[in-house]
Amino acid sequence: MITVKSEAKGSLLSRAEFATALALAKALALQAKCAELTPRLLLAGIYLGSLRAERTGGEKPLVPSDELKEAVADLVPDGAEALLPVTDRKLPLDAELKEVLSEPPATLPQLAEALLALIHEPVEAEDPLFMTFRRRATTRCQMSGQSRIPAEEFAVAAYVCFLAGELLDRPALSVHFAAHAVDLRELMKANAWEPGHFEPHEAEPLPLDAALSAAARKEKRGNRLLAAVNSGIFSGTQLIERQKTAVHEAGHAVVSFVLRPRLLIAGITIKKDKDALGCTSFDPSAPYWNSGTVRFFGDMLCVLLAGGIAEQVKYGAETLDTGSSGDLNRATEAAWDAIATLGLDEEVGRVSLSALAKATGQGGGVLFDIAQKRLRKVLNEAATKAESVLRENWNLVEKIAAALVDKGVLGTEDVMLLLLDHGLADWPGARKVRSLSQERVVRFATDAGVMETREGPVRYAAGDALVVGGAGESWPINRDKFAKLYEPMNSGAMGVDGTFRKMPRDALAYQLRETRQIVLSGGRGILSGSAGDWIVDQGSGDLFVVGGPVFDAYYVVLAIE
Repeated sequence: MITVKSEAKGSLLSRAEFATALALAKALALQAKCAELTPRLLLAGIYLGSLRAERTGGEKPLVPSDELKEAVADLVPDGAEALLPVTDRKLPLDAELKEVLSEPPATLPQLAEALLALIHEPVEAEDPLFMTFRRRATTRCQMSGQSRIPAEEFAVAAYVCFLAGELLDRPALSVHFAAHAVDLRELMKANAWEPGHFEPHEAEPLPLDAALSAAARKEKRGNRLLAAVNSGIFSGTQLIERQKTAVHEAGHAVVSFVLRPRLLIAGITIKKDKDALGCTSFDPSAPYWNSGTVRFFGDMLCVLLAGGIAEQVKYGAETLDTGSSGDLNRATEAAWDAIATLGLDEEVGRVSLSALAKATGQGGGVLFDIAQKRLRKVLNEAATKAESVLRENWNLVEKIAAALVDKGVLGTEDVMLLLLDHGLADWPGARKVRSLSQERVVRFATDAGVMETREGPVRYAAGDALVVGGAGESWPINRDKFAKLYEPMNSGAMGVDGTFRKMPRDALAYQLRETRQIVLSGGRGILSGSAGDWIVDQGSGDLFVVGGPVFDAYYVVLAIE
């Protein structure tokens, strides 16, 4: 919220006559239930202040009262000059008034003249294209019930004119639209706008909203059309920046989830603060933080580099910018610390170069040269691994990024729900497979518990089936799902321990090229698969990880139809 504060001594904003005019403008605004002060309301306050000064015999501000009266006649009721100033209430300024008061004139009459010029001078008068763009934007705004045209609709309406070939006689403007086509297309995509939504409107076009009008009037005459268009294009660039930030943070989250499943993601945000465009945070109390192993540092480097790499995977290597410099600094410092101080690099060895430099007074030498070469190699290896993990798990990156663009902030539960995979139907490379008929020894759990499977610990409930495979591997299956996949042998009964036969069933399967985690529904566990393992979707609402050799024994890949 913005309020008018007293400026340096001698400024118009610090004088009593302006305070009176402002207080009366606030009184009018509150009476009319206006949420913010506008140029016309302040003009009405100046007019009422002039009347009060005249009637009380005080010093009268030299203001053109007749012109003011005509401009604010509909705002000033009879006897309004008797209104008491409302000095204890704060109201925000609209964009146009804020712009005028950012560099106020020296006197109250000059302020009145500036405000009169503002409300009387239509920016459209400078260029006939203003009206053309307004007519197109009006169609879209009326579809959504808006009474004024925002910058985004105005810019897209102008872009639609460009696409329709209506700007052939304006080459500079045409080149400008061509250069910013990506921003405008993203703006249209985000709002589900089509060119047909911006057909010319024959009725009276809607006025520009305050922010758009202020953006146009801020520029010198002759540049106002471009300024109005640019204010909308800027929204498109902000949207793209928001999308890139979302992909960046999703990259951090997904690589951490895959490589560090024991470390809970505490939250993700793409709301700006003074230090960053976004942030992915982790559980600081997790025991994982205290491991201090080679694996710990390697995984951390991958996670730190994953944000910038995710952006490059999505938008191309040429989009690399300075936005990931903070991550790169941290990764470089962490890698150097592991190599040169903690003795975790096999080639440099168990030596602390920091201690060596302190003991000898020398900060160079063969070991330092080797350490610097290792630093570059370690970082490049981490980047390669991070990219591989991202590409293997890209569907998760897209899911989290889309949710971030929509919500701005995701909590722990939000992130975990997004990491839940419910099917392989949309996975490129998924194959149709058929499970082979197999006999299994099964017992049914009498109490809830946790089973250690090859792919990770899985929680089960009382009554669930605990299945043992031919190679001694075991896994739990929900009782209802088990009944759809298995049938009892030797006239046994469902729910009674014994031998069961898995019925042949078509499914989808995807062979992993890199490590991947699968979250089971209901928080029952996280399964970890490695390169060569298969993810299997049996249509039961959960995905399962099946080791490569086990998959070959239990499933057959069907020919591609």
